[in-house]
Amino acid sequence: MDFVDDVSFVLERARRVLPRLEDFSKLERVAWKLTNMYEKGLVKSNHSVMELVLACHLIKKGYDVDVEYDFGDGLVCDIYAKRNGESLAVEVETGFVPPENSKDPVAYRAAREISKVVRYSRFVDYFALATPPYHILQLPDIFFLPPEKRGYWGLKTIKSFLDRYYKKPPIRVEELISAKLNYVYVVVVDELLVLEYKAGEYYVEYLEKPRRELGKYFRGEPFLPLYNVDLSSRE
Repeated sequence: MDFVDDVSFVLERARRVLPRLEDFSKLERVAWKLTNMYEKGLVKSNHSVMELVLACHLIKKGYDVDVEYDFGDGLVCDIYAKRNGESLAVEVETGFVPPENSKDPVAYRAAREISKVVRYSRFVDYFALATPPYHILQLPDIFFLPPEKRGYWGLKTIKSFLDRYYKKPPIRVEELISAKLNYVYVVVVDELLVLEYKAGEYYVEYLEKPRRELGKYFRGEPFLPLYNVDLSSRE
């Protein structure tokens, strides 16, 4: 199947989800923009289909939706949506790890996802990450707390960790405090389904128990900001 077939697959199913012509037309405009960008080699199929499914979900909830929205300074967010005067940005994370990070995939994913929250959330009222069900987010525990409850706990260690991956520009501790993650969307393309969680709900449902278990076995400083490993207690 080529990209046009992928888009047609989503649109055909979306007709049942968006019975109002006005809403379906909004989704068609999103599909047209993504198709045009795909033909120019600017986006990839699997990522863009997830954007389209998520756009359908948000349009159904009353949002006006744009994709590949330019905030300036080289920052382009996957989805930008507005409703009742409030803005929402969503970044889609498929779990992809490039070959050059084959030796540090978990650390790479953590650094990438932290940077997305920090760099994009400052532009909008609400920020969310979206992921397929076969990828679990690798954000540090502290990002599932609201900024006012975050303080400086562990943030200098997280900054040191991030500096290995993102130095131009570097991320400041103050940005780690103010960054916000409001929602996580789990996108099941096969069923045109989006499960919406508040950030804390996602942590409890998907991360709390696995991290407690994995934290028993992970050794080494790269995992300190992710799993809150107390290295002082290690032999």
